[in-house]
Amino acid sequence: MKLVTFETGDEERVGALKGNFVGDLGLAIDSLHSGALGFEQRPELQKAVNTVVAGGASPRHMIDLLERGEAWGRALEEILETVTASREPLSLPQGVCLPLERVRLRAPLLRPGKIVCVDSTMNPTEPNRASNRPSGQYSS
Repeated sequence: MKLVTFETGDEERVGALKGNFVGDLGLAIDSLHSGALGFEQRPELQKAVNTVVAGGASPRHMIDLLERGEAWGRALEEILETVTASREPLSLPQGVCLPLERVRLRAPLLRPGKIVCVDSTMNPTEPNRASNRPSGQYSS
């Protein structure tokens, strides 16, 4: 599952890219909450659906989605894989599955948190590493 942030009109959304389509995860999760996807007839998905629904309201930004944790992400991926692999026709609510050419992909994390950079030449086991280099070699 490739997670994306995308835009339709003026609205930023969180989605999953599959082939030439983007699934709007916000609308899909709202549909799970309301039962509009009809997954109650699919017992193999009940545990995954319950996990996703227990996560609360639909994530509106990628960071919200990622903060739900690994178990929630695996459950969501299981639902998406089952739906996309299904040979049965699905009646999805309008806007859940959008052609890629109708959306504008954005940076995945529009508002990242703190970004920390560490110099890779700093090694606590070699406190004087720079002085151990032969003359004429410098780190960049």
